[in-house]
Parts: sequence; C-alpha cells; structure tokens
Amino acid sequence: DRIASVSDNGGVYLIPAFNGMGAPYWEPHCKAAFVGMTLDTTADHLIRAAVEAVCYGMRDLCNAFVLDYQDKIHCIHVDGGMAQNNWMLQFLSDILNIDVNRPQNIESTVKGAAFLAGLGFGVYDSLEEIIALRGKGEHIYPKIAEDLRSQYYNGWVDAVQKII
Repeated sequence: DRIASVSDNGGVYLIPAFNGMGAPYWEPHCKAAFVGMTLDTTADHLIRAAVEAVCYGMRDLCNAFVLDYQDKIHCIHVDGGMAQNNWMLQFLSDILNIDVNRPQNIESTVKGAAFLAGLGFGVYDSLEEIIALRGKGEHIYPKIAEDLRSQYYNGWVDAVQKII
C-alpha cells in the first residue's frame, strides 16, 4: 500500500478545489493545489495527501455540522469504493476522533434507496426496522494522540488558508 509506505504526508497537503471550494469555505474561484512540496516530496506523499484530503474535508463538514446543530457526532457510516481502503478509514477515524462504521456491503446506495422506497410503500414500518436489517459492520476506532491529530489538521487549515 503506497499510502502506508511513508510515515507521514511530508508536510504536503492537496487542496482539492478542482471546481472551487465548497462547504464550509464557499470559495468558488479557488483552484486545486498541492501545498508544502519540497525536493524530498515523493509520489507516495502526493498519493497520501490526496487520500488525507478526503478526511480533512470530512472533518471540515463535521465541524460545520456541530456548530450549526450544537450536537456531537459519535459515529459515521461509510460506504462506496473508498470504504474498501482500510488505511483511509483509520485516518478518517483518527482525524475526526470518532468511530467509523463500514457495512458488510459497502455498495449500499441501491440498498438504501430500496429500503426507503419500501418505507414509503409500507413494506417497513419505521427507520428503526430498516436499521435493524442493516446488519453488523466493522467499527474503526480512533488511535492517534490528540496532539498529532491537531498537528495534522492544523497543517490542513494552514494549507487551505494559503489558497483561498
């Protein structure tokens, strides 16, 4: 796994503003950039920065949610292709400092749509009934220390500020 082949991101952050920066920044004219590259930066650092960017963006969104709704997030559920990446899910849990749940069936968009249609047509009585059918998934728990979590995220915030 190329992401795990480097011990850290080498100070490199990808700001994925390919179509501007959306929530919570709302900067439509921002351009994508790698920030922090040096002569020591390797392709593996760039790959890691790209995967980390997904996690930092999720933290930005979770922070905005908590501010807007004054409610703590205890766990998030993930699915889709990236949910296959164990390293990414561990980093996501570490950066968010919350549990991440990966379902047994990671391609669950169609399944979710079918469940909601069933709810609408009376096949299911409640969301709780559907949740019970979801089955057990795999839980990933945060493992890194708060100072390292803060260091990584503060590097992201600094990088974003350089391009917006």
